[in-house]
Amino acid sequence: TNQGLMSIISGVPLLSPLTSLFSRKAFEPAWGWDYTLPKQLSSGGYQTAFLTSGDLSFQGKAAWIEHAGFDYIEGHDAPVYLGHPRGHFNAAPDEVLFSRTVNYWYENSGAPEPLAIVVESVSSHTPFIHPLTGEKGEEPVIRYMDEVTGRFFRSLESAGYFARGGLLLIASDHRSMTVIREEEARLFGDWAPALVPMLVYSEGISPQTIERVVHQSDITPSLAGVLTQQACGYPDWRNLFEEDPGESNRCVFHASGTDWEKLLVFCDRGYGDIELDGDQSQFVVTDSISIKDQQILLKKAAYFRSEAQANSEGYLSSQ
Repeated sequence: TNQGLMSIISGVPLLSPLTSLFSRKAFEPAWGWDYTLPKQLSSGGYQTAFLTSGDLSFQGKAAWIEHAGFDYIEGHDAPVYLGHPRGHFNAAPDEVLFSRTVNYWYENSGAPEPLAIVVESVSSHTPFIHPLTGEKGEEPVIRYMDEVTGRFFRSLESAGYFARGGLLLIASDHRSMTVIREEEARLFGDWAPALVPMLVYSEGISPQTIERVVHQSDITPSLAGVLTQQACGYPDWRNLFEEDPGESNRCVFHASGTDWEKLLVFCDRGYGDIELDGDQSQFVVTDSISIKDQQILLKKAAYFRSEAQANSEGYLSSQ
């Protein structure tokens, strides 16, 4: 969860710590970056908020969220959640969080500055337990999420959010923490561990399907560009809202959630596995990635890993 959240909010293509698993601090590689989503939107005149019904003291999340640049932060202890049942991370059901989000936007919709809200939902987290009925199982929980997300959309619509130019982007932090099923492996092959759903809706955006390789880190500069007309992204980022000119072969990194010494690489035309070992890191699996491109990707991975470590250590040691 942290890896996905850090990637989306920081806009950094690879956040893979150099420190060992047992000596890492929470959010370690994501401190000290300059072009986070809230910072870019704030520079474009937006007020920013981070809303969740989960406990923000878990792993010190509140401190990192504030460091990322959000103007307002709200968690499980907000008065609106009093009297509601609690589940994972002491969180109220997502339908209450979504209702709170609509009300928060409406309460602030008269302000002179536009408002950008990041909402972190909780109810679909494993183990799968329906937040209202207590029923166990992935299917009832995901059906609950589908239902309340649909109601969330319709509530925003009824409140006039989209009519006033509002944009809704829904993205997952990571694939479900469950075994990859046979059908999923057949449909997506080597990509199965890294694929997550994302959809965007705004009355000003024409319907389309994004077929290109994009990364969670592309969300920050893409949103900054469409909302403020100014975007800062790291080299090779892709704009979600524009077609790429010409033929390109974009490659993105995915830090494995099950093997901390493994880095997956997905390209428009190719796939590979990197075994991480400092300066001795190497591709152990490749499919349609040239030797030259392999060397470039190894250097990029080393750069982002060392830069993230230096940024975090520099910031944390100054506090």
